[in-house]
Amino acid sequence: MDWTGIQDGLPAWASDQMGIPVFWQDQPRPMVTTPWGLLNVLAAVGVGEDEVRRSFEPGNPPGEEIEQYVVGNREVTISCRVQSNSQRLDKSARQYLETLRTKASGPESVATLQGFGLGFGEILSVVDLPDIRGSRKYSLASVDLRFQAADEQQVESTGYITSLELTSNKLKDAAGPIADALQLDKEVLP
Repeated sequence: MDWTGIQDGLPAWASDQMGIPVFWQDQPRPMVTTPWGLLNVLAAVGVGEDEVRRSFEPGNPPGEEIEQYVVGNREVTISCRVQSNSQRLDKSARQYLETLRTKASGPESVATLQGFGLGFGEILSVVDLPDIRGSRKYSLASVDLRFQAADEQQVESTGYITSLELTSNKLKDAAGPIADALQLDKEVLP
């Protein structure tokens, strides 16, 4: 998976969808006023069996012409939490996440996600998590997003047989000499 693309691209994508700044939960971020969103990777699990793929790369050094990769499908679950100080319904944390839900499956949004290696899966239900600190009420809401991705890791490079020489040590059997057509005293592969 392209974790670098996801690291940089997903907050920008979510910010574009909701119209508010979005950051990774456990990464340094600038101080901003609300509303703002936080992303957190909850899980990246394998779906089905991984497979080994091989490709022939003639430009590689001798002995490393065959590259082997392990490839597998993954389902990535990311939590998006939004906080807003506003009590207006159109500026509540829930409303920002509902906007994300509506826009996320649009063609432009899906193309952006594909640009950093994610396929749009689904957005689960938005959950309100209102919070009161002192005498101030904050609008908090959270939603989980599921994406599909493929993970590919090179595991080994190996060579192939460039030439093969077969030699027969048996020139005759009990019945007499073996015919020349059955003798293997020659190079089979150039």
